[in-house]
Amino acid sequence: MPSSDQQQIGSSSWFGFSFIINSESGRSRKELVERLMKYGVNVRPIVAENFINNEVIKYFNYDVAGDLVNANLLDSNGFFVGNHHFNVVEKL
Repeated sequence: MPSSDQQQIGSSSWFGFSFIINSESGRSRKELVERLMKYGVNVRPIVAENFINNEVIKYFNYDVAGDLVNANLLDSNGFFVGNHHFNVVEKL
């Protein structure tokens, strides 16, 4: 079973900590995000998720190569929480 603790591997992100929910887990991103927000944990989408699904795409001339499987996975199952230099364990 993977560890739920953030591990220091020599180069941490100052920006955020990304998650992708395993769709086979029986849990949804919506369920987890709502629970985190309930406890005051700020949650955001990973970048723009699948940008092809963004309304602004109509203003661009673009080509799509392939099925965008990974972008769709991020779009439906990904999110991140901000990383902070303060210890927030007691607040969580």
